[in-house]
Amino acid sequence: MKMHKNRYHKEQWAALCHLDGPALVIAGPGSGKTTTLLGRISFLIQEKHIPPSQLLVITYTKEAAASMQKRFLTENPEGASVTFGTFHAIFYHILKTEYSLQTDCLLSTQEKKSYLLPILKKYEIDIRLAEEMLYFITMRKNGEKTAEKLSLSVEEETKEAVFREYVAATRKNGRIDFEDMLLLTRKLFREREDILEKWRERFRYILVDEFQDTNRIQYELLRMLAAPGNHIFAVGDDDQSIYGFRGATPAILRRFLTDYPAAETYYLQNNYRSGKEIVGMANRIISENKDRLLKKPVAMEEDTGDIRIKAFTEVTEEYRYFAERIRSVKEENSSLGFEDFAILCRTNREAENVRAVLGKENIPCACRKGKEETEEGKEDMLAYLRLSEGKGSRADFLRIMNKPDRGLSRVCIPEEEVDFIRMERWCLELKDEAGAGKIRTLRKQLQTLRKMPEELKISYIQKGIGYERYMGKKPPNTAKDGVQVLTMHAAKGLEFYYVGIPNVQEGRIPYGKMLSGEQEDEERRLFYVAVTRAKKILDILYLKGTKERPGLLSRFLRNEGYSSEGSTSSSNS
Repeated sequence: MKMHKNRYHKEQWAALCHLDGPALVIAGPGSGKTTTLLGRISFLIQEKHIPPSQLLVITYTKEAAASMQKRFLTENPEGASVTFGTFHAIFYHILKTEYSLQTDCLLSTQEKKSYLLPILKKYEIDIRLAEEMLYFITMRKNGEKTAEKLSLSVEEETKEAVFREYVAATRKNGRIDFEDMLLLTRKLFREREDILEKWRERFRYILVDEFQDTNRIQYELLRMLAAPGNHIFAVGDDDQSIYGFRGATPAILRRFLTDYPAAETYYLQNNYRSGKEIVGMANRIISENKDRLLKKPVAMEEDTGDIRIKAFTEVTEEYRYFAERIRSVKEENSSLGFEDFAILCRTNREAENVRAVLGKENIPCACRKGKEETEEGKEDMLAYLRLSEGKGSRADFLRIMNKPDRGLSRVCIPEEEVDFIRMERWCLELKDEAGAGKIRTLRKQLQTLRKMPEELKISYIQKGIGYERYMGKKPPNTAKDGVQVLTMHAAKGLEFYYVGIPNVQEGRIPYGKMLSGEQEDEERRLFYVAVTRAKKILDILYLKGTKERPGLLSRFLRNEGYSSEGSTSSSNS
């Protein structure tokens, strides 16, 4: 079956028809990178007659891998043996094949904590630092300098001791995490040239999506696997590199060109997604970053787009504005569903607050359950553990008092201090014998939890206390056609007719204070990603504060001249 050149734009066709050897495709927002990647696979199979089984397509997320594979196979059923997967999935498969690893050897987040918590206790480290310590361990395994920059209030020598004991404990039990997959594969390839050669023969042509999100070890493995032919087709955009906290850096694109001086470079700069005003604003924002590959996306849409920048004194006013705006735009465009609207937030907590207000305004919201519930679960586990150690706060108790459902009310804890005996007496004074009984049972469960071996505590909370039942019965807070309320990171790769961005003021965007130059550049890239999700309408809201506590519009917009309430670009929507 021959390829149809007229299905692709000129710059896409030039890239996908690349012959052999390394190629770097700089693909801006809305430039059709997925179309180009899939076209490249078809070209290799149909025009160069490469066996599909020799093609490896690496994506950043498993959702992207599944989506791309489904889209490809719909039109190319003969390509069923093309391998699609994430870096971790591919190298885990290699490890399972060569080492006969068992499926249950992979550590879950909760299991990692069960290994870490007793070590933290041994070194008298607050268990509330568990998340940061796990992050330190991740970055330490990746050999990233970020690990040295963490704000942990723990001595360097102690951090290293915790790291060594954690690694020893997990290895002793034959357990590995995502970072181990890469480290063990690298070790395997270095020590067994015959095994490396086998996999090189298997995957002669490698295509990488979102290449800017590749970290150092992933890139090293990619180079090992691709040699000596180096048939790597890497697609990415340094302006969309937003995972520095995972070891990724936009410099990886320049390193590729240094490591492969003969590589062909292709630019996909035509933006087929956003209106001209939106593309123009995005270009001006990102141009403030100096350490980047020079490029200038061009809007191909005739519609200029509609940009509004508005100031508010209260954050709830912002969120209610979103509700009114969504209703208004839907009334003007009857073909739109709620799923065509997105609110992009800087943090998960902010997204939760937006959903709460939109819910009260009868605007249905859709959210990605998996990660949201994982975050909730982590915080709930920590709250249970703190309460069992007698270090829990009133907020911790309120967080878990009905997880699972105990029918308890906030009135059972009238004081800030968590004292279960007094709480039980208070319930009895209120003639709430059932409540007193539930408090008594919870107290005994927490006492049991405290006495248990550290590695069994999480399991006891889930199964013994009944948290697992609570999560199973929890009603989903999603609607198939609801407004997407996401973090900016989660919105990567998506697009919407309408995008609203709240709290675009100093301290929030960019997030934090006293940022280094690298940190500010990444924050600017993150804001650029958020802005370029919008196809037709972009609303940017910020808090101007009060006379006593004034707020400032983000420097990312002030630098290009936006500084007052109601700045509005032209609209053709």
